[in-house]
Amino acid sequence: MLTACSTIGNPIKGNAILDWVDFVKINHKTYNGLYDAVLTDPGAVLRDRVIGKVAFKVGDVVTNSDYRTKDGDAAFLAIGTELFEIQGYQDQSLIAAKDEQAIHGYRLYQVEGSGARSMKFKDLIMERVERIEIYTDNGSNRLLNQFQDGTDIQKFIDLLKAGSKTSTYEPKTTQSDPTYYQVVFNIENQVVAYKLWLAYDGKHYYFSPWDTHAVSAEIGQFIPKGE
Repeated sequence: MLTACSTIGNPIKGNAILDWVDFVKINHKTYNGLYDAVLTDPGAVLRDRVIGKVAFKVGDVVTNSDYRTKDGDAAFLAIGTELFEIQGYQDQSLIAAKDEQAIHGYRLYQVEGSGARSMKFKDLIMERVERIEIYTDNGSNRLLNQFQDGTDIQKFIDLLKAGSKTSTYEPKTTQSDPTYYQVVFNIENQVVAYKLWLAYDGKHYYFSPWDTHAVSAEIGQFIPKGE
């Protein structure tokens, strides 16, 4: 977080502008939100195994840079939000919180410093991708397309891989903002899928796995017209 000077004597209020990361602290462990991961099936959330509940939303009120987080604190989750165990993660290195804005209705959190799940596009084992799903990214998470034919999966991945690295590329936004899509790669025998954002600025498709990559217009064949 970014901090400024704090007010002495008040553990919460100060004059700092804090840029919180998405975190929750439960059972003396700090968990960070995963922006590039979604559940393959909401049934993997063990609703009968609640490991904790949010008691205090620091993002709303804490402006003291000396504040020390405690159990029950969260940056953005609402007070009362329950945290659940996920099937296959009995060590609770990965947990879930209900979130209607997330694909399949849950936001995922990984314990800080854990290697439970760390994946980037370049780390995907493409041969294990069994299904690709494409969703809108306008708050509705509407499923636009899904395909599990091996030929289609390979072609889609090849188009992404063939994208030209253009670190200086600037999206064409003079007329309107780019349209963003959420692309979910479901991996065989895994309850957690990898997600990336694909954008279209009216002229080019592009994504940013590390540096911005412009992608062939051919990838548009996987996205329904008018979406």
